[in-house]
Order: sequence, then structure tokens, then C-alpha cells
Amino acid sequence: MADESGNPLLEGAAASSPAVPGVTPSPEDLYVLYTGGTTGSPKGTLWRQCDIFDTTLATLVAGAGIDTTSLESIAAGAAASTERRALPAPPLMHGAGQWIALGVVLGGGTVVFPDVVSTLDPAILDVLERG
Repeated sequence: MADESGNPLLEGAAASSPAVPGVTPSPEDLYVLYTGGTTGSPKGTLWRQCDIFDTTLATLVAGAGIDTTSLESIAAGAAASTERRALPAPPLMHGAGQWIALGVVLGGGTVVFPDVVSTLDPAILDVLERG
């Protein structure tokens, strides 16, 4: 994607476009979650978007007091939401970090990322303690 760096695009990269992609989103679209490999090797698991929302994200959004029964009510609730913040601890490849981040964003909140995202930086604990 072209940016303000002045560097050329990588070979084969396409310039971005403000046009809406020619696809229609579906609840059946797939979401890939990469596991941390606690049972062996890390692997990708596929979830239907409607399932990931219904089983996990809706609970997080509802925790902000937002009605999750329709897209319209979610959008209205997120727009009127009081500020919520989340600081998911790395590594973000885990579902816990991704789902907390998505739940807060869908609920109208802000996700704060630490400077170090590849490993858990103990400085995060100081931030959490300060609240």
C-alpha cells in the first residue's frame, strides 16, 4: 500500500483504492484464528464470522451495555458508548488478545497497544497497576 514514505511499492503490490470492494459480506465468511500451539504445533482454526461473534464477541460487546440483537443496535450503541479501553497483552496471535481487542472496538472503545508486541513486556504490569 502506498504511504508517505516515498518508497516505491513492492513488486506485484497494487495501489490502494478508496472504492468499496466488490464483495458482499456474509455471516458465513471465515475468520482465521492462529492457536498458540499449547497442544503441539501452532495451527490456524477457521470460524464462521457469525459463530465467532455469537459465541465470543457478542458477550464482550454486551458487557459495555450494548444491545447485540441487530447490526443497527450495535452501531447505535457503539456510537453512544462511554469510553472503554483495553490493553491486550502480547502475543496477539492468541484468541484472547484478538477477541478482547475486537470486543472493545465493536463496543465503541479504544484498543491500546504496547511498544513491544512480540513478547510480554513487564512494563505492561506497571501500566495495569496504575489503572
